[in-house]
Amino acid sequence: MYREKIIVNRQKLMVLVSFIAIIGINFIIMNSWMSNGNNDKEIIIRISRIATIEVIASIVCLKKIIKELLSPFGLFYIIAIIYTIGQIFGWTFGIQLGEKDLLTYGIDLEYVAKGLIYSLNGILALFCGSVVGAKTITLKEKQTEKNLEDISMIAKASKLLFLISLPFLVIYWIKLLPSIVKGGYLELYSTMENFSKLELLSSMIAELFPISLIMMYIANLNKKNVLSKFSLIVLFLYIIVILYIGGRSVAVELLLALFLANQYFGKALNKKKILVVAVLAYILLSILNGIADTRSNGNRTISDMLEGMSLGFTDTIGNFLGEMGWQLSSTSWTMQFMDHGYATPKYGLSYLTGFLVIIPNLGQWEVHPDELVNAGTWMQKLLNRKTGMGYSFIAESYYNFSWFGLLFLFVIGVCISKWLTAITVKNAKYNYKYMIIILMVFSTMLRPFIRSTFSASLRKLVYIVIASIFVMYMIKIFYKRYQNNNRGYHN
Repeated sequence: MYREKIIVNRQKLMVLVSFIAIIGINFIIMNSWMSNGNNDKEIIIRISRIATIEVIASIVCLKKIIKELLSPFGLFYIIAIIYTIGQIFGWTFGIQLGEKDLLTYGIDLEYVAKGLIYSLNGILALFCGSVVGAKTITLKEKQTEKNLEDISMIAKASKLLFLISLPFLVIYWIKLLPSIVKGGYLELYSTMENFSKLELLSSMIAELFPISLIMMYIANLNKKNVLSKFSLIVLFLYIIVILYIGGRSVAVELLLALFLANQYFGKALNKKKILVVAVLAYILLSILNGIADTRSNGNRTISDMLEGMSLGFTDTIGNFLGEMGWQLSSTSWTMQFMDHGYATPKYGLSYLTGFLVIIPNLGQWEVHPDELVNAGTWMQKLLNRKTGMGYSFIAESYYNFSWFGLLFLFVIGVCISKWLTAITVKNAKYNYKYMIIILMVFSTMLRPFIRSTFSASLRKLVYIVIASIFVMYMIKIFYKRYQNNNRGYHN
């Protein structure tokens, strides 16, 4: 065991030194291209080819270090790549990226190139941090009475959260769905803008519903009883409604959480299943493309969506990469606006005020402090957009620290990797509570963390994840008291 640990640490050190050197070389070469070249489009394609090689190499190295690529951290890293620089694969292999292609979208290509340089090195800095943080000694691998108590606690909490959230979900959908059916996805924003504070709170409670189903599914997965089938069917129905509304990322979050649940508590993916999963993934991409093409339309029909799905293989892949990888625009616009004096680095202020989102504005503030320095709101106003455009954790690091944001991303990589790599396929079934918290985070915070601002992900953490954990612990406390009282009564 000790010798194996030494070998792993040597591997980590070699990978870390190599990729830090790669980041340094990237700066020298790519900035020299920017200084000496005048064809920004050609420079972007050249950077993309190098970036493609580097991120694929980082994924291969990550697999060697954490052993399980289809794991919480492995999936987080791959998704981060797709969302923040995903368009590089289209530019490298000549795949058409659709209307969201940043080469033709209208953003100054000089800043698309600069945004790409920062985002690529930001992803590699995140990777370097993950190498440092990756656990060589993971959680326990033996059954304990505490773990059995945790399974029982999760099962009871799932039922309570289901019963609490269901009425709020029904009320929320009754209020929302008629507008969506009539006017399309953009009606989601205008409808929610008119929500009262009580209605907004109800919508947050409604978000506990899918969490309860995932908990119920995991607690009953190996028992293969009615509840495991019930929770799975209801969760799929919920995802179908979310897809109809247009919430593609929310649906993907839930499907990833479901995949990890089966990977760690059910039957793990093997070579025989890879083709089936690949086909299902392609079908999902087609569905996401169909939704992207039609979700803004009112009175949509299934045939409208099917028409949007009827693309060739490369168009399906290209449109997906174009849509998801469009978040590079956030970094590009942020760098452009800051270069032109519309903002100065916030030195962590947007993260600090982000913590205040856990305090609802009940009239104590004319404007919530987070709104004053929120990066997404700032960019939306400068672009004169009426609806939110999303943001990215890469762009927010630049918004706060300029190029020193790469060091911050390194720290983020250390922290996330240290937490997520502690769980493995071998030890998950002995650490139910730990894994269920990871799945809660995956199914609620993954999207806002990668595609929005820190404050948006923190709001989800407090109002959904921590609230669910609180319910679990309260059930555990009351159940133990009940058992102790029963023992005292019988004695």
